[in-house]
Amino acid sequence: MNLNSITKTMMLLFATAIALFSCSDDDSELQSLSQPQSIYTLRKVTITDRLMFGETVMPGVVVSDSENGNIEEKYVVVQDSDNEAAIILHMKETSTLNLGDNVFINLEGATMVEENGEKVVKNVQNSNVYKVNGSKQVNPKITDITALKENGLYWGPVVVRINSVVLSGGQDGKYRGNIQITDEYNSSVPLKVLTTSSLGEEKMVKQAGSVTCLSRFINNELFLYPRNLNDVIEKDTVDIIAEGFEGVVANNGYEEITAQFSTGSWTISGAITATSGYDKKTGTQSVRLQGTPGNNLKRGVIEMNFDLENVFKVSFNHGIYPASGELANTNPTTVALEMSVDGGLTYTVLGTATITIREKEDSTLDFAEFEVPQTDGPARFRVVNTSSPLDNGNQPRINIDDITFSINTSLVISE
Repeated sequence: MNLNSITKTMMLLFATAIALFSCSDDDSELQSLSQPQSIYTLRKVTITDRLMFGETVMPGVVVSDSENGNIEEKYVVVQDSDNEAAIILHMKETSTLNLGDNVFINLEGATMVEENGEKVVKNVQNSNVYKVNGSKQVNPKITDITALKENGLYWGPVVVRINSVVLSGGQDGKYRGNIQITDEYNSSVPLKVLTTSSLGEEKMVKQAGSVTCLSRFINNELFLYPRNLNDVIEKDTVDIIAEGFEGVVANNGYEEITAQFSTGSWTISGAITATSGYDKKTGTQSVRLQGTPGNNLKRGVIEMNFDLENVFKVSFNHGIYPASGELANTNPTTVALEMSVDGGLTYTVLGTATITIREKEDSTLDFAEFEVPQTDGPARFRVVNTSSPLDNGNQPRINIDDITFSINTSLVISE
């Protein structure tokens, strides 16, 4: 074999090797699976022709309301309870999922595409979205239209609340046709109500104290989708009842005590009213909530002994009591809001909040807000310390202040 033949043979072998390597690499890429562990990371996945999802156990909360029809057929919106991220699932069959359901999502066999500029996970098997007995809740992100236009595209169809708005347009005074929503800063966007929505038969308000919606960018244009009538609250149909825990000393060494505050009678168990310079508060005092598991006199609750009707939202301020044990605690410090509709005999969890650990000199109080499902009668509420105990057997101490109840007075029946 001459030199030229050897050279040609080597070049052929080299080219064959490159081709084989390239095919192997392509096959590897074709077989690689994306297995995001949260909706937040799912939104960061790049859509390609070769994108495939493997098995996942991805948590989420259903934030769309198919029962009221203002969402496309077989669409379900699920949101990450820990991050500002939501995604649309296109189910293979009509979904039985309801607003507020806690779910785990298996993306195996599904694909993700862009439909009119929105990321949509398609071919989702109904059996691959599992309802679980979780208590996580999504609180609407309070924002304005300008901020939403700047940032909302990256979040996906998250639940937002716009305060102090004016609605215009519509047809026959109802939620039909072209509707514009304008906020207090004079920014406007379309309010989208589908023809399949039960909202289309409702009288449209002109001014609202707040509007809660799914924020959707369709072909790069922002649209707000209210989910049901409760998402639109008129200004003159909202009453606010607030408890600041002022003016009354309730201190029984953390053992259970009942006190008459401005709103009515409250039981604080495993808690005291506190006024020190390190207690985070508005005004002169807040409740320092602790709790000792197994001690029925120190249950770690702030509990109403009276009922309210037509409450649609409860909020409160919270902060860490910055003692050394609390600051060094590596476990999450958490509280839950619970509701009772049988006079305090039993309670259900509406949602939880995680307390931010801040230094002694930081007096910041954080804000937690919870939607309340409509009930057939009166209800009462309590805040519960749900943290794991410290080494001393007590739960970490938390300051709670300014519990606020928003009441829809339009539901009150006049005598």
